[in-house]
Amino acid sequence: MVAQLRPGELAAAADACRHTADPRNAATDHLWWNWCRMPPGLSGDRRGASTVAVLPAVAEHLAQWLHRDLDVQPANRSARAALASALAAATA
Repeated sequence: MVAQLRPGELAAAADACRHTADPRNAATDHLWWNWCRMPPGLSGDRRGASTVAVLPAVAEHLAQWLHRDLDVQPANRSARAALASALAAATA
């Protein structure tokens, strides 16, 4: 899934996720999806990003962190194809 973002929203969402995942934040211990306390993985321009790729289950959390409904559309390529492309570029 791909969500359209406004300027600065990727950084704001990443900060919210990172705060939620922080093991020192006991207030989020009850969240079933936060069991592994994994912070977000990001690459690229956090401040200037206009889109973000997310798993369908993450889109709801992203909307909550940004305090608005999101325009989320299916991606035009699979996660596997995107990963393979990124790995190929990194090793070239």
